Amino acid sequence: MKINLHGFKPKSKANGPGTRAVIWFQGCTLNCGGCGNTTTHGDDGQLVDVQEVKDLILEAVNMHDVEGVTFSGGEPLQQPEALRELMLYADGLGLSVIVSTGYTPEEIAEMPIIVQLSLAVLADVVITGRYMRSQHLGSGFRGSANKEYEFNSDRYTLSDFANIEPFEVEIVDGTIEVTGVGVNVDELVKMLQ
Repeated sequence: MKINLHGFKPKSKANGPGTRAVIWFQGCTLNCGGCGNTTTHGDDGQLVDVQEVKDLILEAVNMHDVEGVTFSGGEPLQQPEALRELMLYADGLGLSVIVSTGYTPEEIAEMPIIVQLSLAVLADVVITGRYMRSQHLGSGFRGSANKEYEFNSDRYTLSDFANIEPFEVEIVDGTIEVTGVGVNVDELVKMLQ
């Protein structure tokens, strides 16, 4: 099985509670106005075996003692088979699972049952809803105030999302990497270059 991958970060404090590995799926057709990460929209990511991403997760666990994995994008629900396989793997390692999606709960309810069950059973938290520039929030790992938390386990509560770093900036191999929901990534990278 393959995944169209935008990126992987082995250690982050701006993409959910605690120290987390982050997987960004490549590809999104939702076209949220004002999206700050438009480089994830096209289908021009890196096509890799899901096993390679599993290996990266395990390496992150061993090297950085991450407590969970955050799946973001792009749009992870537009690659449901790869998402489910990676969520199963993370869950099997005892890691928490957070999925950030632009789909609403109503839209998810219309998706195939395998997607609905995977999210309900394997994801500790699903953050749903389109990004809306007019309601920009940039905190609590929500880009805009309309986005909703769906807690599917008792692993996290709302208070766990209160103190997440809004963004983080790193220079990796001479490249500026910016992640998090507190800034427009596209604009900040342009400004820093």
